[in-house]
Amino acid sequence: MPLRRPGFSIYSTAAAFAIAATPLGLPEIAYAQGTSALLEEITVTARRKDEALQDVPLAVTAFDGDQLTALGVKESGDIAALTPNFTWRTEFGRATPQPFLRGVGTNGFMPNNQNPIAVYADDVFIGPNIAQGFASFDIERVEVLKGPQGTLYGRNATAGLISFVSRKPEVGGGTEGFVRLEVGDFGTFNSEAALEFDLGDSAAARVAVTSNENDGFYDNLNLGGESGRIDDVAARVQLLFQPDEDLDILVNAHFADASPDVAPFKAIGTICPPGVTVPNLDDCTAGAGKDSPDLFEVFSGPTIEEVETAGGFFRLAYRFSDYEFTSITAFENSELRRMDDVDDLAAFQEYDHFADEFDTFSQEFRLSGGGDNSSWQVGAFYYREDYAGEIFADFVAGAVANHKEIETKSLGLYGQVDFDITDRSGMTFGLRYTNEEKDVDYSAFFTTGNLDANYYGGDVRNNPDITILSRVDNVLTGRDFENVSGRLSYDFQATDATLLYISYARGFKAGDVNGVALSFTPEELAVQASVTEPEILDAIELGLKSDFENLRFNAAIFYYDYQDVAQSILQPVPGFPVPVTSFQNAASSKIPGAEIDVVWGASEDLTLIANLGYVDAEYDEYPGFEGNRVPLTSDFEANLMGIYDIELSGGGSLRLQADVQRIGEIFFQPSNEPALSEDPQTVWNAAATYTPARGNWDLRLFAKNLTDEQYFISGFNFDVPGIDSLHAKPNLPRYVGASFQYRFGGGR
Repeated sequence: MPLRRPGFSIYSTAAAFAIAATPLGLPEIAYAQGTSALLEEITVTARRKDEALQDVPLAVTAFDGDQLTALGVKESGDIAALTPNFTWRTEFGRATPQPFLRGVGTNGFMPNNQNPIAVYADDVFIGPNIAQGFASFDIERVEVLKGPQGTLYGRNATAGLISFVSRKPEVGGGTEGFVRLEVGDFGTFNSEAALEFDLGDSAAARVAVTSNENDGFYDNLNLGGESGRIDDVAARVQLLFQPDEDLDILVNAHFADASPDVAPFKAIGTICPPGVTVPNLDDCTAGAGKDSPDLFEVFSGPTIEEVETAGGFFRLAYRFSDYEFTSITAFENSELRRMDDVDDLAAFQEYDHFADEFDTFSQEFRLSGGGDNSSWQVGAFYYREDYAGEIFADFVAGAVANHKEIETKSLGLYGQVDFDITDRSGMTFGLRYTNEEKDVDYSAFFTTGNLDANYYGGDVRNNPDITILSRVDNVLTGRDFENVSGRLSYDFQATDATLLYISYARGFKAGDVNGVALSFTPEELAVQASVTEPEILDAIELGLKSDFENLRFNAAIFYYDYQDVAQSILQPVPGFPVPVTSFQNAASSKIPGAEIDVVWGASEDLTLIANLGYVDAEYDEYPGFEGNRVPLTSDFEANLMGIYDIELSGGGSLRLQADVQRIGEIFFQPSNEPALSEDPQTVWNAAATYTPARGNWDLRLFAKNLTDEQYFISGFNFDVPGIDSLHAKPNLPRYVGASFQYRFGGGR
């Protein structure tokens, strides 16, 4: 009887084809070992220990760094396009994303809003959403864990978490590294490099840098030239000390400066001719004019988004007897300065200016151990976030603004144990206690404006260019939250080739704050800027895994009960001409779904992968919106990919790769307005990679959105009298590029 595998993992086709798409310069696994052996190669730490991806009793999607390179991943949000039932959208540039995983997410778009999907970089929680859209470079692997998390990780999360793990220095590894260059359409020039070297006999260092830039993806009919420019630079330095075989000390320092344009929207007029009931670009106009029907032509005014992040951490791991103790101390500073042309029209109507800064500190302690038939971990996590920020909305006549300071303190105590029941079955049990405090100091202003396109990034309370006409203050103190959550799972190996699992988990997210409260009286501000109640998610999942000689079939079904969902909604304010944004516990959802993955080694040279994802995410409670679909969540996704390897007569090799993604209808807002939605779309990508016989370099040609499809990916309602338009963000046009990579010293 074979040994029982510790657990079971259901993961996406994207992960499967990523694994199959390992660049040709790396050693190949012989086909005689089977497709299944190839797919087992990624080692993950989803349960805080090294395990093969297929042995983890969690829903996990995983990619290693070379696979991410082959798939063209440049920033953190790109992971969503490779993971079924996962979207990552932004109302602006890279900052303040709105991710949805299996129908769980937030439509809050302000910098202070907390996402229900936790983001980690090298075991450090990244709290501010302005810092979560970072450049991805010199990555060892990425793991996407679906469903509530918290019994193994410092910060609790309702929807799941994304863990980015950078390549670490290795003592005794010598000098090695790589250089990668990419050129392409729209003036694209991207570069990435890493260098690793020893520092004596017990220490090593690794330095990595990246730069990404282009001229912009969209033609700007208002300003001339292009919009949607990218201009990023980031660097990371890591020092590893191993004074003895039981002690590892890792020091990390990093910096990033991202200065892209705010990605433009298209203004869709709501003044339509008789008989046209759904606003569209061809027939309808806004009060301030008509836009071009070409989605890649925009009327945006000047915009800017500057995000600077800097920080570091100190990680100590000490092994003694059968235990391991880990301590991680981390600091981070994140700053945002943004100017956004909200109306997206040729005539000036509104510019929004943002000035936000976060200082965060976290401390985590973990102790783990175990024996032949069990393993366990306990931990404590403390997180503090000090935030100061404001929004200044400048209209044709006058302006409104706010300034808020929010202090968040969170303490978590958690633990989990995994143990075998028999040689074919096992269980996992975990618990978490969370205590979170949130203090809020809020002021709202009505001021003079007319700054037009002049960049504003100062303190509205002390800006000489602004005269405050009225001011409303409100202080909310001492809002505390306590919660106990956990996880329970059981797995059973029904046959030597088939494994089943069932799990239950509860997720918790503490209350959040509306970042765009604008009110006339303290009473109104107290309501509009209040802290919401916590969100609770109960998740049940049943999974199947089966491996045959050249075929893998994985499937999972899940059911979520999502309560007290905090949503950003528009509400009228007496005496103010437009509705204002409020953030309230307005909804609940029952979310069933399923995922199927098939990987088939059709021949020695050809691998075929297919994935289906389905999620029925609707509001069963939401005043006025009952039965509507959750925004930014497609009900159906299908991914197909083929990879064909050709051995060349000269000793080199050629890999041909093509994939197609089918995405179902998506609504952009809880209102499910037909004009703020997108029909099902089909997107093709292709690539060819050549590697010579020596294998220390490769050349890759690729195309994204091969057929140059045009469609919208997000949108909102600009409900201002005299304009009254809808606004939707277009996708990226076809991009064709080439990359060259050179590895030296056995560069990883």
